[in-house]
Amino acid sequence: MINRKKLSGFTLVELLVTLMIFSTLSLLVVPSYFSYQSRQAISLKAWEIKRALELARSIAVSEYIQIKACLAGSNYGCVANSGTKFLVFKDSNNNHQWDTDEPIYKDIGIEDFNIKLSASGRASVRFRSTGEAMESGNIQICNIKKTDFSKQIIFIYSGRIRMSTDENRDGYDEKNGRNIACNNGALGL
Repeated sequence: MINRKKLSGFTLVELLVTLMIFSTLSLLVVPSYFSYQSRQAISLKAWEIKRALELARSIAVSEYIQIKACLAGSNYGCVANSGTKFLVFKDSNNNHQWDTDEPIYKDIGIEDFNIKLSASGRASVRFRSTGEAMESGNIQICNIKKTDFSKQIIFIYSGRIRMSTDENRDGYDEKNGRNIACNNGALGL
């Protein structure tokens, strides 16, 4: 005779209930995780570009020269958006592109990010030997394929460089009281 108290295990109903709870939680957690991962990737790319701008300013001051930072296309020419890399270099001949005889200090790949540079109507940011920026503006970073979240690096004439912040803690950084977001396949506010 089998003693039922000594047998331990799950009934089919208990197993099905457990699987149903697990699958429901997975449906809630997995999309949130991918959104979090996309936001983190945007934030990391923004920090990388901010550090490149800080490097440009530092080199301009320490070497007492003008340094340029810009988005660049495949020909290494400065563009306002749709670039394939972010460069920090000395533009000796002022032709708005990196040439092989000019020193390059930083070359950052853009990968899957959409980046737009708004710098007083120019496609680059220039730093004087005093550390001041010759342009004021921002660089906006997002990945519209994965999230509408966006981040900005803001630079002003004094040479100060800072990141956008989420003041109201709604998950989006703000500028002038409005959320910074990637909208309808385009960068914008």
